[in-house]
Amino acid sequence: MFGRRSEAKKLLPLARAITYLDEIRNGIFVTTEKIDQEIDRCGIPETKKVWKKIRKDILQLSTKLAKSGEVRKFTLLGAYLRSGAILSVLGYGVLYVMAVMNRDVFLMSIASNKVVIWTMVTIIPITFLVIDYFTRLHIKESMLTMGIEDKAKLKRVIDSLLEILAREIKERGVNRKKLAMSLFHDDYKYIEVKKRPGFLRSTYEVLPSDLGNQEG
Repeated sequence: MFGRRSEAKKLLPLARAITYLDEIRNGIFVTTEKIDQEIDRCGIPETKKVWKKIRKDILQLSTKLAKSGEVRKFTLLGAYLRSGAILSVLGYGVLYVMAVMNRDVFLMSIASNKVVIWTMVTIIPITFLVIDYFTRLHIKESMLTMGIEDKAKLKRVIDSLLEILAREIKERGVNRKKLAMSLFHDDYKYIEVKKRPGFLRSTYEVLPSDLGNQEG
């Protein structure tokens, strides 16, 4: 039992690498270094050969994004907006704690003011996060426009890695549920879709294919 858990942990880096590549296919940028690390950690030589087929394309995409002043500008804007939303809530928290600890009537009158509460805890954070959402959409559209030229090749690479993962699960006797993934696409050969996107979820919840059942 513990041996199988250990084998499942060994395959988690491969599952993460597959998830990262699916994110790139969906317009979410992930560095080659991040995927390199997961491929190295899984320790399966065949995965390196498969990953090598698309690595150069992703490096070229990195160069395009790095040279795009517009992408850099919107990425920086998004970071400021998220920080601003967090600081607004934290700022109100500090104000309230100071008012209570110091029993300061003036500070408490500010902290208990409905306009201040709504502004710092609701209006500013939500406004910033909404703008950040559209900023992220813009970056995603830019990335998809610049994206990897041969998108079919990226899908083939993901399919190949999923096949390796499914095969390793079968050979090692691992419980597939330990390697559940959240993917943006459901058109891969070696997955079993368990949950489809919903109101609060934009991804498919999937398991690697059960090769034992397929072959039996």
